Amino acid sequence: MPNTYELNEYLENIDLIPILKESLKKEIGTKGPNGGFIKRLRNNYQDQYNRSDNLVNEFKNSGTNNLDERIYTLAKNIRKINDSIRNSILYNWEQLFLDFSLENEFTYLNEVKEYILSINDPDNNCLRRLKILITEIIVTSLTNSDKSRGGQAALTGKTLMDMGYMNVSNVGAIGDWKKNDGPMTK
Repeated sequence: MPNTYELNEYLENIDLIPILKESLKKEIGTKGPNGGFIKRLRNNYQDQYNRSDNLVNEFKNSGTNNLDERIYTLAKNIRKINDSIRNSILYNWEQLFLDFSLENEFTYLNEVKEYILSINDPDNNCLRRLKILITEIIVTSLTNSDKSRGGQAALTGKTLMDMGYMNVSNVGAIGDWKKNDGPMTK
């Protein structure tokens, strides 16, 4: 990974950008025993994740009346919370990044932070490229993180099993259902 002064060189040379991207991807997405930058940012939204847990607990304790409608509502509300967190991180990443205290394990991100703070011209092409690159990595990291958490169908299935229903299956996404000739109406 280049130091602050070499970042300009990397950002000006299109052939070097993939090398820079790979170095940043590790620290933004997954590096370290405590996870990458994205995981640390998500920890700042613990209150919203607790809201999801509260919704699940309320659902578990609310009986079986109108179960289909309530499952749909639960999944929709959890999706709204997850989307809210995702959008907040995505649209505020730069300020969160600059305000965030980066430990020594984030060698590359510390260099990038120093670089961003050293550029006084918001129209600087290298700075723009860097921000686009980081945004792209964050979007990918958030998408992969959302996938790894399993989605609403798995959460709803787990909740039903926790409520005592034993014959619960996850048939996958709508594309999987359609591909396997699941009944659908248009």
